[in-house]
Amino acid sequence: MTDPQPLPAEQVSHVRHDLRTFANHILGYSDMLLEVARDDAVEEIIPGLVAIHELGANLLERVGAILNPSRTDVAHADFEKLAAELHPVVEKLLVNAKTLCEQTQQLEMEQENADGHKILSAVENLRRFIEDSMLHGEFGPETQTRENANSSSLTHQALTSAAETAPRAGQGRILVVDDIENNRDMLARRLEREGYAVIQAANGREALERIAHGGLDLVLLDILMPEVDGFEVLRQVKSTPSGRDLPVIMISSLDEIQSVVRCIEMGAEDYLPKPFDPVLLRARVGACLEKKLLRDNELDYLRQVAAVTSAASAVETGTFDPVSLAEVAGRDDPLGGLARVFQKMGREVQAREERLKMQVAQLRIEIDESRKKQQVAEVTESEYFQELKRRANQLRRRSGKTESSESS
Repeated sequence: MTDPQPLPAEQVSHVRHDLRTFANHILGYSDMLLEVARDDAVEEIIPGLVAIHELGANLLERVGAILNPSRTDVAHADFEKLAAELHPVVEKLLVNAKTLCEQTQQLEMEQENADGHKILSAVENLRRFIEDSMLHGEFGPETQTRENANSSSLTHQALTSAAETAPRAGQGRILVVDDIENNRDMLARRLEREGYAVIQAANGREALERIAHGGLDLVLLDILMPEVDGFEVLRQVKSTPSGRDLPVIMISSLDEIQSVVRCIEMGAEDYLPKPFDPVLLRARVGACLEKKLLRDNELDYLRQVAAVTSAASAVETGTFDPVSLAEVAGRDDPLGGLARVFQKMGREVQAREERLKMQVAQLRIEIDESRKKQQVAEVTESEYFQELKRRANQLRRRSGKTESSESS
């Protein structure tokens, strides 16, 4: 007989999280494949993709109905009921996913075939999760939704390296943090299609290291991660001066209102549930980046205002250097005009000071010459000097007479 006692809230939360994660993979990849198929007019795979997307949405709806976060009385019987309802949905998903893989292989659609196998893998893992975890309660330290760190590390490093060396997109540089590789892959590809440069981190520690390097415009951060979860990453980022103004959007299958409130209180800019809606994701990301751009521009403006203020003080003290306002003077707004005025004024003051220095130097020369003349006059006009001069003249006359008599 099934135990009627309510299950621990943490266990129910994790089951709901993992079921929604599987649905996220199914919906996310099928949605991206539908976009490609419609853009490229690959009609053969569209019906199957539509069916997969509808089944994924149905799966998500059933999980939300039975494992609603507002319920506090979820028992094992609810798991059994949900498993029974999901069984036919999963079987149909398996059939459609296998057909999709066969079609994309025949059409030699390499990327689409890889995405089809990701859908198939998500469905197969979902079926095992229902059997092992929901019905038999076999919860390990990590459920099957968690990626194998060793097998994914090379892929993660390659993606991160590519993002590091790629030219920065004009719209922003975004860090995607999630311990599940498929989640990162879907988000990264979505954002790259919008023109963003994307870097990936597979856990909280990697995220903190990457954030410490700087150069980011936005962080999309998962909540449930082993070791360092999203809450701790958010706390550490917002406790530093450099991270205080870095916008963070929390993304998680946890949809309890308490998690949303906690994230916002800790400084998160926004919150998005998984599976994410592409339109909502685009809007939230765009709004956060626009807000950060305005904030950065405001801080830069205040910094340049401070440069003009310092220049005014330097003009007063005679230490102004026009080069110090070169950056501000390049602006085409009133602040730039003020900086150019200060530059012109500073140059004029400096030129005037140079002229004054030259005039002072010339005046000193003239004063020195006048002083020397005065000193000579004082000596030559003295009675003593006049007496010496008279005697000298007498000596010259006597000497002249003597020379004249000798010659005669």
